[in-house]
Amino acid sequence: MDLKHKKGNMSDKLTESVARLYRAGSDHSQHTEKLRVAVDNLLRWININVPIDVELPCNCKIWPDGTFKQFEQESKVEKFIFMGNTPDRVIFEVNIGKRHTVSQLQAFCNLIADDFIEKLGDRLHNQATTFDIVAGKIETFAQKRS
Repeated sequence: MDLKHKKGNMSDKLTESVARLYRAGSDHSQHTEKLRVAVDNLLRWININVPIDVELPCNCKIWPDGTFKQFEQESKVEKFIFMGNTPDRVIFEVNIGKRHTVSQLQAFCNLIADDFIEKLGDRLHNQATTFDIVAGKIETFAQKRS
């Protein structure tokens, strides 16, 4: 193989690699932005539809200003040693409307993979069922008393 042919192959491979990198970077940017929007939409929904005093699953908490945090779960030993006053250790934090970093998005993906949405849905459904049962009992009681 002559030198001219080798240079042509190297040039073609470099062009291919750059094109592949460009496509991958473009795809990554598009999907990252799509996930940022989806995360904000989910957090807005939670902020609007889930009462502030409902305990979120997976050691998470959301504040009215749109700050969402996931905390590490403290062990029973830590609770005993610190008498329940252990410092809150944040796994990750995201804020509605602020540009989420890739590491924040990866942490949020892990949270979703841990069935956060399903657990929240189950929690809300169970609470709604309990409220409906209790409301029925109160209505029955009130009707008997009138």
